[in-house]
Amino acid sequence: MNLREFQKLWNEMRLELIAAGKMVPREKLKNFPKENSARDGLATIGAIFMPRRTNHEEAKKKWRKYHRNRLRKENTNTGTNPVSVIAPYWDSGTWVFDDERVGLVKEPFVSGVPDMIDHLVRDIPGARDGFRMTFSASPFPGHTDSLEWSRAETGGNWYKLHGEPDMEGWLCPALFKYFESAPGCLYVKADSISS
Repeated sequence: MNLREFQKLWNEMRLELIAAGKMVPREKLKNFPKENSARDGLATIGAIFMPRRTNHEEAKKKWRKYHRNRLRKENTNTGTNPVSVIAPYWDSGTWVFDDERVGLVKEPFVSGVPDMIDHLVRDIPGARDGFRMTFSASPFPGHTDSLEWSRAETGGNWYKLHGEPDMEGWLCPALFKYFESAPGCLYVKADSISS
């Protein structure tokens, strides 16, 4: 049906509805209602042609899934070795790490990441004196946990700990010392330096 046929059909239906008393001609309305206020349950033409409501939460989930999958398809590790190792330790009330190779000294973990690290090292005695953290954008043998990308914010990226407990933390732009772009998933393993 083309537009002209639709308009002709609509005009015929409109005249029938007006004749049956189910519809009032627009010109006879004093205050044209913006929404259907009738209690008779009849739909107005506006309600018939309203676009479907967008489920914003569902749209966000689809976007996150698309973004994670896109990032997973890319090999985002800049080095020749896809696995990196740092040695975080506790200093001045938070977890920090040094990595001379990329020019970081006492780089702090903030905004939820210290709680995630506490969870990762819960079974490592003396972890606050230092422990080994191995991480990669690809799964590696022995990884114990994974962090899924959630969203970008203020130059860094939010990641959610996969599984229980439900934790989220922000990784600062120092992440880009190890990756060209934020990986869709980070695989991690925390173990004692002495092992």
